[in-house]
Formats: sequence, structure tokens, C-alpha cells
Amino acid sequence: MKTYIAKEWEDILRLQGLNSFEDIWNCEQNKNFETRWVEEPNRRRGGWSGVVRIVLRDTTGIERPVFLKRQAKHMCPSFLHPIKGRPTFNREFCNISRFNKHQIPTVTPIYYSQRGKEAILMTEELTGYKSLKEWVEQWEATGFPERALLNRIINELARVVGKIHQNHYKHCCLVFKHVFLNLDNDEVKISIIDLEKLRYGFSKQYCESIDLDSLFRTRINKIQATDKWRFIKAYLGAGASKKDIKALWQRMSLRLSKPRQSRKIKNLWKNFSGKLSSV
Repeated sequence: MKTYIAKEWEDILRLQGLNSFEDIWNCEQNKNFETRWVEEPNRRRGGWSGVVRIVLRDTTGIERPVFLKRQAKHMCPSFLHPIKGRPTFNREFCNISRFNKHQIPTVTPIYYSQRGKEAILMTEELTGYKSLKEWVEQWEATGFPERALLNRIINELARVVGKIHQNHYKHCCLVFKHVFLNLDNDEVKISIIDLEKLRYGFSKQYCESIDLDSLFRTRINKIQATDKWRFIKAYLGAGASKKDIKALWQRMSLRLSKPRQSRKIKNLWKNFSGKLSSV
């Protein structure tokens, strides 16, 4: 795959001395900025993957914080590369591009490139956003927002998730820490991150069953049945009948009444897929 650089960032990267894969890979040696680990390197299967936060400056001196993700020997099998696999960041970059194409809010890619089994993905920081997990922890400590604002948040989240599924994508890990919320200027803006596991689903119903199951299994005490009903109503859209809403409600209630896949089965699949991607 060719190197991708967002046009508006070309001068900024050049100004910081980030002119090549090698420059970005060895960013800790760059004296133009400091790097701070957001996620300590995850080392497994003979490789590693980690995220640092860097504050770059544009040509006018304005700070532009970014997240830089680097990985080595973290490969996943794909249709075109079933044996050797491809870097997991390649899949994430492609999924970000798909969301941007369909105008589904997510992070903005700045740079992507790969060199053998090494890959780099740089994205803009979602300034002003916090994960829904962080918001809820704050609300549980200081008090939840007024009902009108909470309803707007539920409606917007349902709209975004609905758009994902309308385009036949399933996130596969749609939990509160991967949903980012911005409430600046009394606006409600949702952005979905961590698209590494995103997949295409032939059936919209299958997509919704996977993601809504993850989203609805929250342990938050303040999530009431009426909130879930409101979400489903907004998720299906203005044209949905009461029968459609009730049918999805019943499907989700049935799924939530069943225990999740056992950890033992999950670990068996994880080990199997790990062996596949390391071949």
C-alpha cells in the first residue's frame, strides 16, 4: 500500500522534521516535540504495538495534538493475504477511510504507511471529546445531566450507530470507551473510535445484534428501560412503526437474557486466530 498523507498536514509534518517513515518511527529522537505514551507497548507474538501523544505545531504556531500508533509484527489474516496477513493498522486505516466516505463520525487520519511487518498510523486528537465511559464516571460522581440533554445524547448515539449498521458494518467492540462525546457549546457530537475490528456484515440484523448486545450490557445503574426504548426508536428512525420497535426490543431482550460467550471459548478462538496471523 502506498503512503497516505493528508494534504493539509504535509507542511506541518515537514515543519516538525517528520519527512519519512524512519523519521516518524523514531519520533522519540525528534527535539521539536515531546512524546508521551498513552498506551504502553503491548508485546505479544514476537511483536509490539503502542500509542504516543504528540503536540505538533502548524505554520502559524497553533498546537495540533495527534496520536501516533506504531506496531511491528502485529499481522492479521485477510482475504488477499490469508497466510502472511497484513498489519492490523492497515485494516484500521481502511476502516477509518470507509467511515469518512459514508460520513460516519470518527477520527481523522493524518498519515499511514507500512514497511514490511511494521506500520504507522497517525490521527488527529478528538479535541474536546471524552469517552462515554469517562462521562458516565463523572456523572455518577457529580450527578447526571438534565433529562432533555440526556435524551439528546441517546438520540445522537442511536443515529450514529444506526448509520453504521445501515451501511452494513459491525463495530464488533461497541462499548462506552470506544464512543466519544463532545458537549461543547451545548451541542451533542458523537464519534466512534477503535475501528480495528470493524467488519462488513451481509445482514443488517446481524450487525445490530452484535453491537447493540455490547452497548446494552453496560453496568450503569442509571440506564433505564425507557432509555433503551428511546435508543431503539431513534436507532430505527422516524419511519419505524411501533411493531418494528417492539420486534427489535424483543430480540435484544432475548439476547441480553442469555450469558455471553464463555471466556474459555473466546480464549480458544483468540489463540487460534493468533496462530493464523503469525504464520
